[in-house]
Amino acid sequence: MSSFARPIVKAMFSHPKLTMGSALILLVLWLSSAVYGDEGMGLFKKKEAGCVFSGFEGQLLYEGEPAADAVLIRKYELFGRKGEDKTIADAKGNFEFDSVFWEFTEPFMTPTGFLVHQQIFVQYQNTETQIWGGAKGKTHELSEFNDEPTDLICELTNKPKRVDIEEYGFITTRCVWKN
Repeated sequence: MSSFARPIVKAMFSHPKLTMGSALILLVLWLSSAVYGDEGMGLFKKKEAGCVFSGFEGQLLYEGEPAADAVLIRKYELFGRKGEDKTIADAKGNFEFDSVFWEFTEPFMTPTGFLVHQQIFVQYQNTETQIWGGAKGKTHELSEFNDEPTDLICELTNKPKRVDIEEYGFITTRCVWKN
């Protein structure tokens, strides 16, 4: 045991109101945080970074015509942390979202690992329509788009359809890839 840790451990085990079990729990938590230094959050989970929603461009249509000035609201959630951003379609219905990256520490007992719940809603002509819904299961950018360029055409009057995302699951969308 290092000369730094020895007095800490001795103090923990000699404290009059600390039981042996409590002291061991504190020791494990302290050691697990020390494993990764400032990067750790306890119980051997280190801080990571990942793309929670990839950036993309698209064109928004309503009955085949540009949905000018429509408001697009993108929502995402990872381990209880929620995010939201908005953009407005131009006169030709074109819009763009930037990629969103977060640092996170995966909870110790999570059954799914990295899994981001994603949604996109459009507010147009006093109606809100969901054009995207699904889950992103990989931390790399573009995984929810089958790792392909993200030039989409989204028709608000289309019925939602399921799109399989290879090994990553599926999404439900009113959009199609341009290429």
